Amino acid sequence: MSLVGLLCDEEDKNNTVLTADYLVEDSILIEKLLDSPIDIKKRVLVYYEHINSYISDLLLLVINNDSSKVRKHGETYEVAGVRFTADQIPKIDTNKLLEIKACNNIIDFGQNHYFKYVSSDGKEHALFTNDKGVGVPYSEHMRGAEHDAVAQRYAHFWRYMMNDDPVYVGLTYSNDDIDEFMKHAGIENGFFTVRMGNREATQYYTKSENTSAIQSKARYDSKYEHITSTGYQLMNYEPGSVFKLNGKEYVLSENHTLDIPYGEDLWCLEYPSNYRFGEKID
Repeated sequence: MSLVGLLCDEEDKNNTVLTADYLVEDSILIEKLLDSPIDIKKRVLVYYEHINSYISDLLLLVINNDSSKVRKHGETYEVAGVRFTADQIPKIDTNKLLEIKACNNIIDFGQNHYFKYVSSDGKEHALFTNDKGVGVPYSEHMRGAEHDAVAQRYAHFWRYMMNDDPVYVGLTYSNDDIDEFMKHAGIENGFFTVRMGNREATQYYTKSENTSAIQSKARYDSKYEHITSTGYQLMNYEPGSVFKLNGKEYVLSENHTLDIPYGEDLWCLEYPSNYRFGEKID
């Protein structure tokens, strides 16, 4: 039976998710398959396994999108009703994958998407974005590939960025490590956004060497408010005190606030030299 016949027989006349119109390109079929009923998924996957020695790209996608779908029976695996061995799992070909780079300080890892990371030694590492975020494709583990610690470290870096407070970035990676990842991604200092599927997070990348290079947007907004609105952070400094930021001087107002534009790197603010920890010295 043809694939069209398999999907579009009499009992599926009411099914409008998969029709012959969708069978022109594999990418379109994959997209539609993910939203199809389970019985349709099984029938498509079984068809593909009959015509290929390796498991299909469709089944590979199901595995890497949700590893909980995998069942192991001795030396064989089962996914969506299809049984296969580790030898039938194809290696992810990094030659066919693209790197992901930021545009306008936004890096988008997509969803159900393969890509590669090229480390500083020139080695290519396969990665995949599933519903939980960026990670090493689970199919690589299943086929017995050596653990890729470099790819996993890269994946964890960006997954930590998706937290409201990316504190684990600073706890796990040095500022030099952070700078290397950010430079590789094409992200410049300031606000930046990370997207994975329908989720996104915005953080701040500071140049300061006195704190973690990655700060949450919430922490930036709080700091900005205390410096420019409430005066809380600069309450111990005399009005008229001069602060410097990016080569520009800012004079403290009577309300103990500074007129600094939003987005400026507040962690690089230079305090008056005649103060130490908020206390005036001779």
